[in-house]
Amino acid sequence: MKTVIVYGPMACGKTRNAARIAAHFGIDTIVDDWDESRHVITPGAIHLTNCPVRKGSVPCVNFGDLQLPPVGLMSTKKTDPRHINKYQKVGRPKKGGAA
Repeated sequence: MKTVIVYGPMACGKTRNAARIAAHFGIDTIVDDWDESRHVITPGAIHLTNCPVRKGSVPCVNFGDLQLPPVGLMSTKKTDPRHINKYQKVGRPKKGGAA
């Protein structure tokens, strides 16, 4: 089961490109905003983080080093939302309290 940690600075595009990153590695599960001091590693998942990561047994990839294909060349297959776990950010409520 492949497990990968993708790290990079805040607002660099990790979350926006989560489905593309998952497709690149052939992994369906995405753990966003992962922090090794608060969360355990989920086997078989992509872990997105902006926290410094101690290199260990799990491959760590800098988001800036990924060579993702242009959007138009990506497969039309989408990540099944049932596979995205509770840490995945799917949107933020609008100001005024409306979700």
